[in-house]
Formats: sequence, structure tokens, C-alpha cells
Amino acid sequence: MPDDRIKISALPSALSLNNTDVLAIVQGMNEGETKVSRKAALTILAAHLLEVMTYNNLSTADKTIVGAVNSLLSNFADSYDDTSTYDVGDCVIYNGVLYQCNTAITVAEAWDATHWTQIKAVDAGAGGFSIDVIADEYDSSLTYAVGDYVIYQDQLYKCNTAITSPEAWTAAHWTLTQVGPQLQTKADRTAVDEAIENLLPVGNASGSVANFSTELSRPLEALKAGIVATQASGTPTPSSPLQISGWSQVEITHADENMQTIDSDTISLGNTYFGGYVTQDKTGHRQLVVTYSALLDMGDLTWANLSPGDNIFRAVVPNCKFPSDTADRKNGFLCSIYPASSTVSISANMTDKSLLRYNGWIVLRDTSYSDYTELASSLIGGKLIYEIDTPIIVDLPDGVPFETLIGVNNIFADSGDILECKYKDTIQHYIDTQIAATQALIL
Repeated sequence: MPDDRIKISALPSALSLNNTDVLAIVQGMNEGETKVSRKAALTILAAHLLEVMTYNNLSTADKTIVGAVNSLLSNFADSYDDTSTYDVGDCVIYNGVLYQCNTAITVAEAWDATHWTQIKAVDAGAGGFSIDVIADEYDSSLTYAVGDYVIYQDQLYKCNTAITSPEAWTAAHWTLTQVGPQLQTKADRTAVDEAIENLLPVGNASGSVANFSTELSRPLEALKAGIVATQASGTPTPSSPLQISGWSQVEITHADENMQTIDSDTISLGNTYFGGYVTQDKTGHRQLVVTYSALLDMGDLTWANLSPGDNIFRAVVPNCKFPSDTADRKNGFLCSIYPASSTVSISANMTDKSLLRYNGWIVLRDTSYSDYTELASSLIGGKLIYEIDTPIIVDLPDGVPFETLIGVNNIFADSGDILECKYKDTIQHYIDTQIAATQALIL
């Protein structure tokens, strides 16, 4: 019999999910043995992680894997039914645990633990956890002992007659496991893949540069790049206006740890926008969420006196977002000819020649004018943008998400901060990380 003893830390590189042999996942784990198909052992590893967490009492956050593993196992066996009968070898789920029948139940009965053996994916060993022996395809050049397991024509068999001399497959020397046909009919490859996929955590990076390190060979889960209008430094005045610039395209760059460009992507927005963000999901679907108004001419607004004695005027602006609090009155707008007030009081304390945002209005104080009719003509040519109350969503042409994300990654946009950069780790890298953390706790 081949002894493919593989330590748990070596399993990720030894296994592959790319096959349909999920039928062997839970068989052969009694009597201190864990002998299953190498091809299907990745699912055992998911159950292994669950047991490791249980044995080592890891954090509640880490135990979110419990629900995902139970969901995965539910693809392979039904819940115990006290109105049914069972043959030796049948598998059921009872209280979220997988069991195999060890005594034929010919008359329906309430749960009797003595008639069932819990199926475990791992056994505790010195210095950590290991999977004892992983069964391979039947090999006619090898010998086998009674109780050995092999895969033959996509079925799991247990040796019932010692094979002391190599031989061609002899069906009489092998017993097809009860769990094999059961799992073959129940296992849904898509469901298994999705269940394992759900075990993987999602990381998130953000900032002017989104920095993270992983071993991704898959697209980013989600990307959100901000769009922020720019204005030249200084204080705008009617005599010295400062231009406001928006964005008609967004360039997103993916760089390595040395900030050397790996890939870049230019997203055309179709028009010029002054605030919002671009989103992209893992399929490459893109949207633009507009959160600021278009560039308005202040001379086109309808102005009125608000507090004539204090030289304060106001104009209603459409879809203007109300300030979240008093301090927020100074935010959420840019003007080419007036700055934001340094104070938030709409009174004589308001900074001269400045603006505030207030309940759907733009409020202006300029002591050079006593009446709005005089003020209005002086505002022609002055530009204004402001935060809108109801964002506008624009569908953009789909793109190709970044995929080459192995090692240290830096993702940034020329239009503003990366507001969200979600990435999901690979199964192999995640398992390696979990095992390392577990072994550290054990030691």
C-alpha cells in the first residue's frame, strides 16, 4: 500500500479542486484512519479547519466558518429522520455533525448514538494535526491490506481480501462503500465550490494608495475609486477667480511594492464630473455614482436678500444636500470666486466675501453689496459646484478587472482616493495562513 503521508501544512500544494471526485470526502475516517481521495481532500481540509478552531477555542469571528462548513456537508447527507430506516454505512447529519451508521436500523427509531459513528476529518497528533493517509486511484502494481481504501472508476472501495501480489482490478477483492453511491448522487459540484468559496475571507484596503499583500490569482471582488474636483491653491475672489476642474476619465494604476506599474486602466466617463466615484465588480461591470452637481454659473441662480442688514444673500440650488450638522455648512461645495466662510453662523459673524451651505441654499455674505439686485450681475461668470442630495448612477462600459495580484500590491487613482478595494484570498493561501496561526496557538 502506498504511504502518502502528508502533513497538514503540505496539503494545499498537494490538492486540487478541479475534479468531480467529491464522493470520497467523508469515508474511511473511523478507527483512527483518514483515507480519502486526494482529489477531494480539500473539502476535508475545510472540516479540518473547523475542528482546529473547535479544539483550540479560537475567536468567535474565526468560527464563522462553522456555518459554511455545515452548509457544505449538508450537500452530502440528509438530516437524521426518525421515521426512516438505515443500512450500515449510511451517512446523516445530526445536530450539525456528520455520522455514519454502524448498526443496521431496520425499524425506525429516535436517535440512538450507539448506532452511529461520528465522522471526523482529522485526528489530534503530537505537534499539530495531520491527515494520516490519502487514498489514490487503484494501482495494479501495488499490494493492499484489508481495510485499505482506493478510488476505482470514480468510486471509493475498501479492500476486503489482502492483495499480497500485484494484480489487475478484481472486483471480488473490494467492497464498494455505502457512502460512495450516496455522495455521488448528492454531491453538487457547483454547490461544493460555492461552499468552499464562502469560507474565504474578504480583505479591504483603501486610502490615497490601497496597499495589501496576498496571493490572488483571481479578479478583485470590488473596486471603488473616488472622483474629487480640484482647484488651484489660494483664496478665490471675484477679481481673482480660481478655476474648478473635474474629470472626464479616471486612470487606475496597479503597482508593485516598489511602485513600478504592473497594469493600468483608463475609464472614460463620457462627460466631465466633479464629485462621486467609479465602481467595478469582479466581473468587470462598472458604474459611475455622481455625488456633486455640474458646474453652475452663479449669475444664473435666483438670488434674494436673506439678512440685508448683515449683507447676506441666498440662492436656492436644485437637489442640494442638507448639511449633516452646523459644522458641515462650510463643506460640500466649491466656488471659483468665493471661499467657504471660516465661521458657520449666518449672521454678521459670517466671514465677509464667503459662502455657506444651508438647507438647500447657497448663502453668500459680501459687504460690498446691500441688495441682491446689485449682487446678481457681479456674479456672472462665477462657477459653483455642490454636493447633491440624490446621487445619479451612470452605467459605464464593462472593463477587465485587475488579476495579477500576487505579493505586495498598490492600487491608486488619479481622480481621488481608493475608497474600497476588496480582495478575496486564494484557497491555498488562506489555508496556509490558518494553519500557521493554529500551529502557533498549539505550540
